[in-house]
Amino acid sequence: MREVLGAPSTIALAADTGSVLSGYAVARSVAGAAEILTFGVLPRFHRRGIARELLSELLARLGSAGVTEVWLEVRISNWPARTLYESSGFRVAGMRRAYYRLPIEDAVVYRLVLSGGA
Repeated sequence: MREVLGAPSTIALAADTGSVLSGYAVARSVAGAAEILTFGVLPRFHRRGIARELLSELLARLGSAGVTEVWLEVRISNWPARTLYESSGFRVAGMRRAYYRLPIEDAVVYRLVLSGGA
């Protein structure tokens, strides 16, 4: 895992597999709360633990930066991502109807309270 962007309120990580960028994660934070803006692993690298490792590293860095809660949204049909988030402690906090386009689809909003948060 390597950090690819050095901005005070943004963490951007890249997962390298050999010479190939296999995954990425970007989050921003303000006032103790963070939002995961984008997160993904190339399909040919699925089911190798890369997503879990990326998420774990991202959450650790956010926690070290004083973040106490993390938010994200994901397509309601994206069961692999939803399973990852739920198994990592995220809980459903709400829905955003017709949030995504092409195709139109609802988003599930997730929230994770990091240790020390309410």
